[in-house]
Amino acid sequence: MKELPFYQNKLISLVASKTLLEKEIQEKELDIENCSKDAKRMEQALFIIQKVAQETQSQLEYRITDIVTPALQAIMEEDYELKIDFKQKNNRTVADLYLLKKGKKYYPLDDNGGGISDITAFGLRLALWKLSVHTSRNTFLLDEAFKHVSSIGGLQEKIVPLLKTISDKLNIQFICVSHTDELIENSDKVFKIKQKDEISYIEGNGKRKKRTIAK
Repeated sequence: MKELPFYQNKLISLVASKTLLEKEIQEKELDIENCSKDAKRMEQALFIIQKVAQETQSQLEYRITDIVTPALQAIMEEDYELKIDFKQKNNRTVADLYLLKKGKKYYPLDDNGGGISDITAFGLRLALWKLSVHTSRNTFLLDEAFKHVSSIGGLQEKIVPLLKTISDKLNIQFICVSHTDELIENSDKVFKIKQKDEISYIEGNGKRKKRTIAK
């Protein structure tokens, strides 16, 4: 019976270890339960974020295309439509901008003539201004903004009516620097700039037909 105390102590040690392990198991089970709850809450939060992101992207696409598409269709003979696809790339959301014409995809910068890219860039600039917080006057300075738009087919002649429509609708004043005859002849006011001895002079007082512009 000399071994009895040894086995008693061994049993006590094993029971203590068992109790400690059971306690650790309970703690781990509680941790797993809490992690499962956290994961479920995170899934719900992620779902809400994704829904908000989708709605925001949809609204953003509408507000941008609502300006760019009519501008393209007002000048170009073909019915172009701006489209925006939002994609995930390297854990970031990127926007793929392209044009649709008769179901075919075009990228504005691939346009050799340049007119489409000019109009698209103008529309995007206007859309971004409309989406931003305005801290300045409603005045746009356009430097040869439509110089690549073809004069064939009367496309250049459609620019001024488009600018005047936008000016009236959004209360914007456009100041255009241009060498395009159609734009010059149909502007409300024209100031000719001449240079002599590397000094620029304004020629004339810019008076033309009366028209209300943004203040």
